[in-house]
Amino acid sequence: MSQLTVDCLNEIFEYLEDDKVTLYSCLLVNHLWCEVSVRIYWNIIRNYNTLITCLPNESKEILYEKKIITLSLASKLPMFNYASFCKILSIDKFNNNLEQFLKEQTSIPTQNLEQILHMFSQEIFKYLMKISSIRKLGLTYCSSLSPNITFTSYIGARDCLKDLSELYCYSNICPQFFYQLSEICHNIQLFDITFKNVISNGLTDLISVQQNLKNLQIFQSYDCNDLTTDIITSFKKISNTVIILYIYGGEHYIPLSFISKFINLQEIIFTFYNNEPFEDFNELQYIKFSKLQYLEFRDSYPRNELLINFLMNNGKNLKEFYIKHSNESINFAIIKYCPNLRKLFTGIKNNQLETLKMFFESLKHLEYIKICCKGYFSEKILFDIIVKFSPRNFYELELRYSNNTNSLLLPSELESFLKNWENRESKKSLSLIIYDKNAYTFIENDEHMKIIEKYTKLGTPLEYKNLMKQCWDADPSKRPDIVTLDVKIREINLFYQSKSNESLTQPEENNNFEIENCTSSSKLFTSKLHQFDNLPEPRNATEEEQEAFHSNRSYNYYIPNNIDDFSKSSSKKNSTSKINSIFKDDYKIESMRKRIKKLHINDNDEDEVHNNPNLHSEEQDELELPDNTDELYKLDNIIIPDFFFLS
Repeated sequence: MSQLTVDCLNEIFEYLEDDKVTLYSCLLVNHLWCEVSVRIYWNIIRNYNTLITCLPNESKEILYEKKIITLSLASKLPMFNYASFCKILSIDKFNNNLEQFLKEQTSIPTQNLEQILHMFSQEIFKYLMKISSIRKLGLTYCSSLSPNITFTSYIGARDCLKDLSELYCYSNICPQFFYQLSEICHNIQLFDITFKNVISNGLTDLISVQQNLKNLQIFQSYDCNDLTTDIITSFKKISNTVIILYIYGGEHYIPLSFISKFINLQEIIFTFYNNEPFEDFNELQYIKFSKLQYLEFRDSYPRNELLINFLMNNGKNLKEFYIKHSNESINFAIIKYCPNLRKLFTGIKNNQLETLKMFFESLKHLEYIKICCKGYFSEKILFDIIVKFSPRNFYELELRYSNNTNSLLLPSELESFLKNWENRESKKSLSLIIYDKNAYTFIENDEHMKIIEKYTKLGTPLEYKNLMKQCWDADPSKRPDIVTLDVKIREINLFYQSKSNESLTQPEENNNFEIENCTSSSKLFTSKLHQFDNLPEPRNATEEEQEAFHSNRSYNYYIPNNIDDFSKSSSKKNSTSKINSIFKDDYKIESMRKRIKKLHINDNDEDEVHNNPNLHSEEQDELELPDNTDELYKLDNIIIPDFFFLS
């Protein structure tokens, strides 16, 4: 890894943007890694004590005179200008975290908290506007604790906000904010607006001036009855650039006819709990969206004749189609007008498997399908249809088990399915996603799990195994470097590409099964679950090395079954992971698709990474890495590990 350039490291670390534990570890490798990764790690405010050290002296003096900060904190100099790295900012999280930080300062009287919060946030935002470049901004409410709403008028705000690419906001924010932002920000690419009972003046101006908006997300809150004509008109002005449109109306009516102007749409998602808004499909049913590839109705959907006509005009280009409650007429329309679908969900149930067979026979490009499982049933018939009729490219099956569903699948039937899948002409691995909610699925059975484990262990080619063993060698000089790995992997790939399927007879070469399990959750979340216990020791290790390896093992990873339990997991088992909601209320369903996912910002001022004893010693808690090694000796009472001096 020492051979990697700064650009290459930066590219790698950017993929770790949401993995703060790993990013924090990267800070501790060497100076080069630290200098590259710290800019990504600190793209959000991680620690308010550290942030204070970045403030200019005049701001520190003000805070010290008001007894908000101590002399030692006011005199401390940062190793990096962390504030300059800040690119993601949620004003609401900022207010909450800063208030919590101040409450923990015993010297601050409670009765003066609001006044002190105002002063403190003002100094921080004055500096942020001068030194940072914000790319993602969230602001969802106005309150007496939000004086920093005026930050758009601070010196440097124009330069700080000119490259803003994502904005999440409520419609009832004070008009001054929208007016000032409309003069600065013309290239927002993702605009997420929650319409409340008040729609401030200036919002239409901000919408209308956007020149490159790609993703428009409209949420109508329960207390918002109607969208104004001015708002609808402003949407039409930015229609040519938008390619992703998400409309959440809930129980309300949102006029949809304006969508006819969005001729370049590639993705459309609707969430309505009644059919009334879809009467506007009287107009939309005849509009051709030549680039539309993704269509989803998360609850209600248009009347049959309207939706069928819409599919007649737009189904040919669709790659993904999701409709929660379908019927026979819609299913036949999908078969007739949507021949190029890759992914499909129509609410099909385990007692509608003849329909599934028709989908498989007609949709030759299908790769994924979701099945709703209810009652007592055996997956055997379902598996038989998949093996016999699924298209060559099909590889992903999601089973959603509803409450009190019971699987009657026999172990022999499961093994027969896996064997038959192995013998398919297509050699794609099967990804089987199990989503259960208070249900007894077949993976609850120990015999079934033994069969699954048997097939999941079948597959890595022997050449790959040998290469991995070399990478585990206790002697670093015997491990292959990155160039050698690249050459060897390419050679192995070419070798297997040149062999016919019939010649691949070794059992190690048939890894055709993967399984994911998603238990009860209010949000659909699928992920590979990795086991971190029983990790292999270094290859060829001496007895002393083995003893050191085992004595230092302190793995305590906790992966909750319910994604909502992530927020509780750290208190239970010292987990260093937490999933935090950000700008949207719980009633808004998060999209699984990364292209339109909501921005996540951690809500802890003191990053829980600093509290994980497995990552560093107590003496390192206040450690920040300097630009050069000389500065390390300026730190008092700090133990400096040797690895900080690696080049």
